[in-house]
This record gives sequence, structure tokens and C-alpha cells, in this order.
Amino acid sequence: MKKHYFLLLLFCFIFTKVNAQDIYPNLVKANRNITAGLKAYNIKSLQYHAKISKLSIDSSIQELTNEDCQKASDLSTSITIRLESALLAQDFATAEAHLVVCEELISKLFYEFNLCATNDSAKNTNTELAKNNETELSKLEMEQAKLLEEQSKLKEKERKIEAQLAQQKSKQKQQLKANFIKLNKETIISNIESYNASLKACDCNRNLDITFDGSQDFSNLEFEAIKSYFLDENIKLTKAYTSLLKDCKSE
Repeated sequence: MKKHYFLLLLFCFIFTKVNAQDIYPNLVKANRNITAGLKAYNIKSLQYHAKISKLSIDSSIQELTNEDCQKASDLSTSITIRLESALLAQDFATAEAHLVVCEELISKLFYEFNLCATNDSAKNTNTELAKNNETELSKLEMEQAKLLEEQSKLKEKERKIEAQLAQQKSKQKQQLKANFIKLNKETIISNIESYNASLKACDCNRNLDITFDGSQDFSNLEFEAIKSYFLDENIKLTKAYTSLLKDCKSE
């Protein structure tokens, strides 16, 4: 609250050199939304205020440049980069950290804007601050570039993992299909032997004249089609066996 009161007093002394009527409301709006973003409880709300703040800062940068307020313009650019990073952040803590820096930078921005609005001599008394502000932009740009590079690497890693998972699922599916085919082939052959043994035990003097070699190519068939095929084969085999039993009983 004290900081906001100080900022309001600070702008009471702005002269007509800079078009404060256009710039000041935008900076106040940006500052207000940075504060609101830091009070947010989730990333969606935080990024909503960060977006509004960025739009306000963007509308001030060109005017600051036109008025030859270079230091204030550079700070505005630094804040914009931080706000962009907050909007790109995937988690709340990272986005919040960028807004904390924005809150510090916008205080410096108000100060530099006031110096620009009063006179050039006042700006020259802050040489050390100017150096810090000039290097801040390059640091933030490097940090943003590093962040974007890390995000690109993470996306590439995610794509590779998804491809590996898809390949693994395909292999697993093919293995399950192969096991299913093998089991059903063995079962049908075993059933033919069992049915013939049963007919012999009943002294039916008959045999199932069915040969199943399982040589059909199943590679292009889906699982449901393969399942349907073996069900049909078992039905035909069972019908043939039942028919032989009935013939044997009727003799």
C-alpha cells in the first residue's frame, strides 16, 4: 500500500516533456494487473492478469521511445519479456517468479519515467542504475531464449516417448495376437484327436475326416476377425462330431 502511494506522489511532479496523459494510465494498469496476478491462486488467473499487463506495457513502449525515454523503454521491454515468459510457463511457481521480477522492474520503470519527465540532468545522476537496467534486458533475453530452448527439447522428448509407446503397444498387440492364434490352433487339433478317441471308445467305427493344418495367413487380419474364424472352425468341428454321434446311435 505504501509503495502504491509513493508511486502516485511521484507522478504528481511529472512535467509536460513526456506525454504522461497517455503513458501513465497504461503503466498504472500494468502495475495493477501485476499485483493482481501475484494474488492469484491458479495459473489461469495469473496469466490472465499477465496478458492484460503486457498489453498495457506494449502500448507504452513506442511512446517512451518517441519521447527519448530510453531507460524507461528498455525497462518496459524487460517487463514485456518477463510477462511473455509468465504466459509461456507451464506451472504456477515459474509464472509467479516472473511476475515477482516484473513487480520489481515496474518500480524502476516508474522511477526512470519520472526522471525522463523532469530533466536530463536528473537521469545522469543514476549511472549505476542505468548500467543495471541496460544489462537486465540482455540477461532476460538470454533467459527467455534458454527457456524456449528447454521447452523445445521437452517437446521433442515427449514426441520420442510417444513414438516409443506406440511402437511398444504395437509389438504387444502383435504378440497377443500370435499367442491367441497358436493356442486356438493347438486346441482345434487337440479337439479333433479327443473327438476321434471318443468315437472309438463308443465303438462307433467312425472318424472325423477333418484335417486342420492352420496354414492360413492371419497377418493382415484384426483380432476380432481371427477370433471369428476360430469360433466358426470350432462350431463346424462340433457339428461334425455331434452328427457322427447321432449316426452311431441310430444304427
